[in-house]
Amino acid sequence: MIAHAARTRWGALAALAAGAIAAALSLAAPAHADGGGHLVPVFTHFQDDGSAVPSTIPCPNGQAIQGDADFGVQPGDTWHGRSVYDFCLVPTSTPGAFTFSGVETFTGTVDGCGTGTITYNVSNGFAQLTPNPTAPNGHQTWKVVPGAGTGGLTRVSDGQGVGIFTIQTTLANEGFFAGFLTC
Repeated sequence: MIAHAARTRWGALAALAAGAIAAALSLAAPAHADGGGHLVPVFTHFQDDGSAVPSTIPCPNGQAIQGDADFGVQPGDTWHGRSVYDFCLVPTSTPGAFTFSGVETFTGTVDGCGTGTITYNVSNGFAQLTPNPTAPNGHQTWKVVPGAGTGGLTRVSDGQGVGIFTIQTTLANEGFFAGFLTC
């Protein structure tokens, strides 16, 4: 029953994310009809083993970490590669909970855009660590840093979305990104 409830919650979150993407694409499509790029939907799963080392980014009242994650771990994913992130984790007043923000650079292939690197800022991150979670317990938003792409991803001029994930007390986590890029 618990596993079914967790799958149902994941399905509901995926449907919500898909609806948000569809709305964003339908609203933004006319703005790019002039040939200034094309919208590419983002839907990709990621896995992070939770291994992290100290980072040098500023992190008042928190802990700065650097880690990495694999993207494109399920069939149908639109990003295939690896990211390296520098995040500032700041504890909240709730035991086991923290907020986070920082910067992440993805290296790999984005279906419909090309192969190279893109950098995006991560903000509004929140996670609640619980033993053996059965449903997502973390989320974040991401927004592309314009002009920070390399290789075939230099033409990525905009993009944003959400990340929803399940995180263990070891910081190992898995989840998905949903959103759009303008290439």
